[in-house]
Amino acid sequence: MLVNSDTLAAIRTNARAVFMQALGELQPQMSDWQKISTVFNSDTSGESYNWLGAAPPMQEWKDKRKLNGLR
Repeated sequence: MLVNSDTLAAIRTNARAVFMQALGELQPQMSDWQKISTVFNSDTSGESYNWLGAAPPMQEWKDKRKLNGLR
């Protein structure tokens, strides 16, 4: 697989479609999802989430949460 800026942009752009498909499949089991999320409507054919940046690695919470590393 060739990894370049076009490939990464395609992955980011398609993330919304994959999420929406999975949400549609789980929605009957998750009737309260709107209580913990915000709905944003889109009038474009694709979304780009490159502004999110990289998330810090996950780790076990042992004592206190570490709230750092997010944009």
